[in-house]
Amino acid sequence: AAFGNNDFRRGPVNVAVIRRSARYELRLKPLKSYAHALCQMLIGWRMQQDLNLFATMSDGTLTIDVLDGICIHDADGELDTYIASEMSSWFRHRLEADNIPVETISVTRVVARVSINTERRRRDTRVHFDWRCRSLITAAGRDFLSELSEPHTWCSGLPPIHSSG
Repeated sequence: AAFGNNDFRRGPVNVAVIRRSARYELRLKPLKSYAHALCQMLIGWRMQQDLNLFATMSDGTLTIDVLDGICIHDADGELDTYIASEMSSWFRHRLEADNIPVETISVTRVVARVSINTERRRRDTRVHFDWRCRSLITAAGRDFLSELSEPHTWCSGLPPIHSSG
């Protein structure tokens, strides 16, 4: 016999517990893609309203508490940003749509290191952002991480340089 009696010492397996656990794991699965989407939101497609504010900041680190919708710059303090409240609304909506109780989330944070370089030209002013973003969602003792680095150039509404000629 390949199996002896001692191979089943723990007793019968509770199939209902395994099924509940598997359903719970499936419920948390979208959190990885949420973590990636939060980085994408900050770096690009959802931050357009905040570019004027970001262009005036010094290089530094932005920390966004997504559940509370709060954005803090390490040198400039708390900032009133569109992106922080947008991320919070989007994240809460996704949790509800995927039946993930907000109580299971202990941390949802986006931390972005940004270097800013302003180039004033004859016709316009360009602001170059170099973003290095990392997001963390912690739920039920598991961490879901994503990282994204991307340069972004924005033609700002700042006035161009006029020659005195």
